[in-house]
Amino acid sequence: MDGKKYGLVRTLVAVMVGGAVGYAAQNNQPFLAVFSVVVGLILLEFAKRRVDEPLVDERVERVTEKASRKTLEVFGVAAALLTAVLVALGRGEGYVLGFAVCVVLVLYLAFYVLYSRSEIT
Repeated sequence: MDGKKYGLVRTLVAVMVGGAVGYAAQNNQPFLAVFSVVVGLILLEFAKRRVDEPLVDERVERVTEKASRKTLEVFGVAAALLTAVLVALGRGEGYVLGFAVCVVLVLYLAFYVLYSRSEIT
């Protein structure tokens, strides 16, 4: 399969998963929503393995790495400041946001340690 067909398959899977999640949300069936997302991810992985040409090159990967890191930095600082403001105002949402920021930072640290010890350079 070439990259163009893979793009079409990705679009079709996304439409089907979106429709299934919408149906599940409308009919209050959370299990169906989760199931459809998992099935969609499995279908995308099978389709990706059948692609004969490279989907991304080194430049795209490097740009993605830089964009991801900058997004994490900006989000971390902005969310931490917003957390401080919300807690100072006595809003409970500040604690939830602060916890979410901590989870994101712990995940970042865990992946950083994992990748720094692996053979991926």
